[in-house]
Amino acid sequence: MRTTWILSIGSAALMAALLAGCTPPPEPTPSPTVTPTPSTTEPTVSTPTPTPSETTTPTPTMSAEQEAALSQTRSLLTAADKLATRPAKEFSQRVITETLQPFMTGEMLTFYLNGFRDLADRGVHERGSAVEVWSEAAAPTKPEEGVVSVLVTVCRDQRGVEVVDAKGNVQKDDYPDFLATSFDMRDVGPKNTFVLWQDAFVSDSCDR
Repeated sequence: MRTTWILSIGSAALMAALLAGCTPPPEPTPSPTVTPTPSTTEPTVSTPTPTPSETTTPTPTMSAEQEAALSQTRSLLTAADKLATRPAKEFSQRVITETLQPFMTGEMLTFYLNGFRDLADRGVHERGSAVEVWSEAAAPTKPEEGVVSVLVTVCRDQRGVEVVDAKGNVQKDDYPDFLATSFDMRDVGPKNTFVLWQDAFVSDSCDR
């Protein structure tokens, strides 16, 4: 089992969900089987009139908003991963703020800033890297006028990450090898400039 900055820092909602564990969904109630009544009417056979074939233009997999939100989320994870590998003595409020400010503002920036400073106070940092297993971006929504929200979910394999102290001693933990996290990315302008609004624990498995 491994731990990474995303769980060491994590939002309150993320940590609460992880500690509570995942409650399996209720078993579905089986629907009654309906036996169809055979029809006594003879089927009418009609000859279809051929129509000219039409050329269909394929629909893009993701919209521009989805692509921008997913790209910004991946950039956030990369920046935070790199920040987490710095030895504790290299942490400073200026370095942390400059690294994270392109991806979040306000309360989220303060929350992450305090979280990384806590890692520094504990004298630990990461070694190795997590690997993305899958990611997806939901259809954009508009929670309020002038704001576009895209919920991005990323699942990563954390088995390549270790948390070590200043002397390189590996710290024990009981966090999952895999972690799926959702990121509510919001574009408040200019267009397709997404920042992190909130994150949340989704699953400790990358199974889909």
